[in-house]
Amino acid sequence: SAMFASEAIGSWTVQDNTFAGPIGFDGIAVEGFHGDSMTISGNEISGVGRVGVRLRACSNTTVSRNSINSPGGRGIHAEGFSGADNQLNLANNTIDSALEAGISLDGMSSQVAANANHATNTRNPAQGGPEAQTPVGVGILAVASGRLSLTGNTLTGNATAAALVDLYDWGRDDPSLLGEGSITFAGNNRSDAELLKVWYRPPGIALV
Repeated sequence: SAMFASEAIGSWTVQDNTFAGPIGFDGIAVEGFHGDSMTISGNEISGVGRVGVRLRACSNTTVSRNSINSPGGRGIHAEGFSGADNQLNLANNTIDSALEAGISLDGMSSQVAANANHATNTRNPAQGGPEAQTPVGVGILAVASGRLSLTGNTLTGNATAAALVDLYDWGRDDPSLLGEGSITFAGNNRSDAELLKVWYRPPGIALV
């Protein structure tokens, strides 16, 4: 990765950097931030082999005004943020031509607000074999993440859908992924063919 951090504390800002590839792995990767706040803002990321910005098990994080162009994987990927009082803010990021998802969320019990991002022209990976594959190539993909506000985003030109929310694993095996929540999808710019898809929504998750 161009920048990697693990098990960090304090207050962090990663701002106004240019990460130009070829970079074999991720652009920016943080695994385990437990401090007061972390901001990743104003960075330009291109030529990465995997994810533009990858975050796992972080707290009180803002990712804003980053430009991510044609990553080998997903544009921004976050997973394992725990606690309903924890928050991930994604705002004004521009992600073009990512693979599978412009913005990807997995196993998030925290609050997630994605506002005014541009996730466009996301590509669907090549698929082979006789069995059908899960359709990806979406602007925003959220799996087992039940507290989402997706507003004012531009989600156009994506191969499969504007946004896909898959809640099959919410409230099943992982005790941290349960309880009430809501999915807000409002004011997003998308084409008529690119819809919001919500799979397996349990009764405790409201769709706004």
